[in-house]
Amino acid sequence: MVFETAYLSVERWSYMRNGWVLDRLLRSGGLDVLWPDVTGTLLEMGFQHADIQRAMGGVKHLAAMPRAWHRLGRQHLRRAEDELAKGHTLTAAETYHRAAGCFVRARWGFTGEERTEVYRELDAAYDKVIELGPDRIERVVVNNVPGLLHLPDGPGPHPAVVLYPGMDMTKEYLPVPGRNIFAERGLAVLVLDPPGHGAALQRGVHLRERNAEQAGSAAVDLLQTRPEVDPDRIGVFGISLGSYFAASLCTLEPRIRAGVSFEGGVFYDKVRFIQESQPTFGVQLAQMTGLTGDALHEVLRGMTMDGREGQVTVPYLIATGEEDELCPLADVERLHAGLGGPKHLIVHEGENHVLGGVAHEALRECVDWLTDNLSKKD
Repeated sequence: MVFETAYLSVERWSYMRNGWVLDRLLRSGGLDVLWPDVTGTLLEMGFQHADIQRAMGGVKHLAAMPRAWHRLGRQHLRRAEDELAKGHTLTAAETYHRAAGCFVRARWGFTGEERTEVYRELDAAYDKVIELGPDRIERVVVNNVPGLLHLPDGPGPHPAVVLYPGMDMTKEYLPVPGRNIFAERGLAVLVLDPPGHGAALQRGVHLRERNAEQAGSAAVDLLQTRPEVDPDRIGVFGISLGSYFAASLCTLEPRIRAGVSFEGGVFYDKVRFIQESQPTFGVQLAQMTGLTGDALHEVLRGMTMDGREGQVTVPYLIATGEEDELCPLADVERLHAGLGGPKHLIVHEGENHVLGGVAHEALRECVDWLTDNLSKKD
């Protein structure tokens, strides 16, 4: 397959509202202009600063981003193969992980068979991470939704977490192999590609009103069958849009013992969100649902915490940015005020949605809180 002609064309992006504005912002300041301070968060999710610079250094418009990331991913693949041939197993595992990260960043820019090929490369690279790295990682599938089960050292039983990534993330982002902040604290983690995300979308599983939560319940079912997991100490951790799924799951799943929303998850009006936010998010939600127009809006209107806040009765933590441009602080405060159980709200002063300036400490604060609450006995 010749990828030089397979990337997302400028015409494909032209229907995005004010797309030319985004191209000019990208030229002036790169990723951090499009997604403020995202570099800090990407570094916490396993990306190398040098890779961000190398991939984005020559990019002048959105349509070029997939090609740049894909090229860099293939370079890392070749280097990983060389390191493995030399017997440098750990270096090879780390380099395969860098390749996987590049393919994750590239995937949105492809369609059809081209995207399928990128996912083949992503899966092959991550399989090498599983095979060669020191972490205990297994591939699982629940409700036709792929996931990765990360296990801490020791036989357990360990408390466990269902992890929902954000809308432009996949299961390969977090936890980071080699520095898994969950496993280091004794937590098993089952991270999903929920409906509409990553490999689930590749399987044709589109996002609908409650099917991400159904996948979460199926993940709890699986965790409770594992001898390494304490079936009575299972929590949920959601990032960005996944933080909405986490809160929603707590209204539907009585086996969840504690929950975390990290980065505001547009807990209420998602139609307003796609109308007022940068166009790429609307494009992504259209891909995730396979819908446009009124049909898309109908699904999004059903994805709300309105009237369900009090059904969250377990200990719950929300960490958000004071200046979150995607999920207004007023909406976060509304959700927090209505929660029906023990609750804690952390507002990071001056931070926007991705919490890039405080990602290192903010993530650990949330994981520590969840660990503490899952360690409590009734």
